[in-house]
Amino acid sequence: RELIARVDYVSVKGKVFKMYQTLTSVNHRGVWLPATAKVAHLENGATTTIKYTYWPLTNIPGEQLFAPDTTHGTFFDRLDQALKTAGIAIDTAAAPSQTR
Repeated sequence: RELIARVDYVSVKGKVFKMYQTLTSVNHRGVWLPATAKVAHLENGATTTIKYTYWPLTNIPGEQLFAPDTTHGTFFDRLDQALKTAGIAIDTAAAPSQTR
């Protein structure tokens, strides 16, 4: 299967300072995607585990979702609207906070 298992971030001096590693994967609609991943910041020893959730979309969001133009709200406002339109409920209490 095709899946990026690890990405090393290397400084201009050739030293690895951050690492992204796929821990588990899932086949979603015929494509292998990360299910959980670990990010390690080697300089300070901090690590983070990311859990991915994938939803089947009934339609593809329009390009305005990714446009840098904020006249239709921030990216997260537009993402929230696209998810609601697709009928996908998310826990907005866990969403990142925004400074406007």
